[in-house]
Amino acid sequence: MRGNITIDPLARATAVADPQIREVRSLKSGQILEARRLIESVRYDRLVQVRSQIKEAMDAGSPRVACAICGTAVYIVSSPDKAFFFRYRIEDGSCPAQTRDGLSEDDIRIMKYKGAQESEAHRLLKALIERSLLADPRFQDVLAEKVWRGQRDPTSLRRPDIQAGLDGLRIAFEAQLTTTFLDVVIGRKTFYRAEGGLLVWVLPHFDPAYRQLTIDDLLFNNNANVLVVDRESAEASEAAGRLMLRCAFRRPVVEAGGLGSVWESELVAWDDLTIDLQGQRVFAFDSEGEERRLIAERNQALAAAREAADQRLRDSLLAIATGRAADGDWKARSAAWQALKAQYEARDLMLPGEYEIDQRFRNIACGVASALAGRPVGYGFDKLIQVAHHLADNFPEALVPFGHALRSAGHQGVLKDQDRQGRWTRKAAGHRDAVRTGDPAYDISEEMRALLRFVFPSLSAALT
Repeated sequence: MRGNITIDPLARATAVADPQIREVRSLKSGQILEARRLIESVRYDRLVQVRSQIKEAMDAGSPRVACAICGTAVYIVSSPDKAFFFRYRIEDGSCPAQTRDGLSEDDIRIMKYKGAQESEAHRLLKALIERSLLADPRFQDVLAEKVWRGQRDPTSLRRPDIQAGLDGLRIAFEAQLTTTFLDVVIGRKTFYRAEGGLLVWVLPHFDPAYRQLTIDDLLFNNNANVLVVDRESAEASEAAGRLMLRCAFRRPVVEAGGLGSVWESELVAWDDLTIDLQGQRVFAFDSEGEERRLIAERNQALAAAREAADQRLRDSLLAIATGRAADGDWKARSAAWQALKAQYEARDLMLPGEYEIDQRFRNIACGVASALAGRPVGYGFDKLIQVAHHLADNFPEALVPFGHALRSAGHQGVLKDQDRQGRWTRKAAGHRDAVRTGDPAYDISEEMRALLRFVFPSLSAALT
């Protein structure tokens, strides 16, 4: 007899090796997707939620996916070892793919239900739930095995194990012992949501290391929380005069390799639970919210570390670019340049110059740095206007980045104040006309633009 297989919620879901339905079509996008690749692209706990959403949409008359061959709506089911595959809702033999064999879900459900519905364990759990509710005087009309008729459709009904009312909210408590199929879970969830009521699944115990898929269907569609009622919780309810339950939940944690999980369990009062009527969820710990928070923190930390590393690369490059030849040994500078080139190439950025920074890039970088600073940087000049004349006369391709940097830093006035005889004004007008007419002398390559966008991030938009 095969035992239960428990899957790490953060592990990738597994598909059956040779599914009958090999491709499915998204009925929203029309895209055809490979079934195995689709299933195995999702985390296990997420797939458990997705399969519930697909089945719920199908039951509501709005299927999300269909067989790519025949167009019949499909949903996700699992083999005994929790390998997933797509199955038809209705299989009439018209498609080559056949996904059913032997007993139907209805047959299996009836057999299992008959064997478990009135077991001693089931009766005990119902009694403990009722006992816990009766201990809290705020809960009214505590009833066992009474029909709940639909308000809109009296022919629609359910018979919850225990039901009660609290502050105008009608609550159905279901003791989960049998292997309840997903469509039953969804059917009850849909019924109570439409009634404005709340469905609460209750377990007699929970072992995170031994979870059947039916438990995972409840767990991961309830914010990775499950509620347990046992003798200890019932006694705690009576002692407190308030409904107490044991809540087991997954707490996401950060580990060296990324996200991990720890399972926790604690006695909680009903008042400490979060109730999500629309989602039909009741939970003590916001596992999904905590995971989002941890991911955001991790992403912020990674972004900060990446930015710090980027800034070190920028500073190293500018130190070489704006340094003067007399400032150090050429051999040492060449070795530093080669090491820097390798680091930049790892970022898909190319530094010009084989053994040393080439003069073209050096003047573009020094020109931009000077314009941003409002004074000469990397030159022996005294004034910014001298930098402008030097670039215009010797490195015209540096003028466009130089101009962008001037405007970005608001230093156009510095040149105007230093241009007492108007020489720069006249010269700049000629260069602007040449740029407008597309003179190639002013062009810089896309590789150079990418490098400048990285080294001078304030100019990224201007240098696109």
